Amino acid sequence: TLSQLRKMNGKLVTMALAALPYVGFGALILYCRMNTALDLNNQMEITPLMRKALHVHFWYFIACPIMIEVFLDAVPGLNYIVGTMPPATTNGRHFLQCLAAENFF
Repeated sequence: TLSQLRKMNGKLVTMALAALPYVGFGALILYCRMNTALDLNNQMEITPLMRKALHVHFWYFIACPIMIEVFLDAVPGLNYIVGTMPPATTNGRHFLQCLAAENFF
């Protein structure tokens, strides 16, 4: 129906906006890899254990924001992990909660 299409369209827009930082960082990394003067591997030695830890960290921070922002109602039990918003909230309070979460990380 039309209401389901509008709901899905909003989720697609939210997912596209949530993906913008990842696209930007991907473009920055690609640019640094293509430019020989900006070789990212020259700054530090990355051991195999560190690389595995960075991959786990990377995939965690890729999956969590998208699940929280887009699919909070679709993943059962996710609200117990990340918490829920109070039903009657203002835009200012929501902004401060998001800012606090960003500062936490």
